[in-house]
Amino acid sequence: MTYSNSDLWRAEGLDELRRQLVSLTLVTADADHVALRSVVGWNARGGARRATHILLITVTRAGDVILENEASVRCDAAPSLPRVGLSLTLDRSIEQACWYGLGPQENYPDRCTGATVSQYRMRVDELSTPYIVPSENGQRGGTRWLELTDLKGRGLWVGGSAPFGFSAGRSSLKALEAATHTNEASDVRLEYMWSASYLLPTQLLPRHRRHRRHRRHCSHRSHRSHRSHR
Repeated sequence: MTYSNSDLWRAEGLDELRRQLVSLTLVTADADHVALRSVVGWNARGGARRATHILLITVTRAGDVILENEASVRCDAAPSLPRVGLSLTLDRSIEQACWYGLGPQENYPDRCTGATVSQYRMRVDELSTPYIVPSENGQRGGTRWLELTDLKGRGLWVGGSAPFGFSAGRSSLKALEAATHTNEASDVRLEYMWSASYLLPTQLLPRHRRHRRHRRHCSHRSHRSHRSHR
């Protein structure tokens, strides 16, 4: 019997998770840095806990922001998870993307052999793939660092403790799912993934699945910068 991964994910309520703050704690506050620790539960319809996200945010005196993430995800009915990561909304002035990783075209865990590791530069609008039916697109994997800036070079620099995947565009994933045309825009979106199977319509081969019982421990660093990283 053929089934859709996305149907199983929706049946588990992964498309409508609700955020519930469990705790927010000041860990450290001194002249060199401030650190906050938050614990957030993500609940499906009916209140069933699907994920717990522990985030340690450290802001240094130099203005760097270090994000240390730990996610524990439970999804009983689905054979794999769609994604685990962070989603940010950036200012609409962000126009340029520069990264060191797989490219230049979009690439995903199950189709990346045609991509090569190098440094690439594109306009944010060029990162998206305009499929006839709007859907998930624009992923770049194997990323060592990413810089998103406006035309004056101001913006965000992101690095990680391990290669990560990202996508950036002007439509949220919910907007893409609801849209029938590709000209519906919103603020610049950055999706930052350390584990993802993505919203694929069919079954994944076992080697590409992100198993529901796997516990993920990852540390990623995000720095605000007005300097280009070359």
